[in-house]
Amino acid sequence: MRGGEPMDGLGIRTRTEQGVAVVRLSGSADMSEVARLGSELEDLIKAGKNKLILDLAELAFLSSMALSALIRAERLSEQHDGIFVICGAQGDVEKVLATTQLNRLFVICESLDGAMSFVKEGIS
Repeated sequence: MRGGEPMDGLGIRTRTEQGVAVVRLSGSADMSEVARLGSELEDLIKAGKNKLILDLAELAFLSSMALSALIRAERLSEQHDGIFVICGAQGDVEKVLATTQLNRLFVICESLDGAMSFVKEGIS
């Protein structure tokens, strides 16, 4: 267990910080979790939380289907005049983003502080 979430599932914790929705994922974003992940992100954006940071620092695995959910969320955020930033990707998750070249589509910051600064600059 890490951060109170089982390693064999997907933990999704959401909080609002300075008007920005911060979604921290932990564990594994595998095929069985894609629908829940997509719904959570879509619900946030449609509820007006279109300034969104996805913190992957505690995520151990990211499936190709989960990547599709992230792409849909990024596009939906853009349609709602929002900002979608990923931070904290490391290890295998970082490699997947680089290998699939999605690091060219997404804004990716090393840290949550860096992501928050990027979003705040985009708002002002």
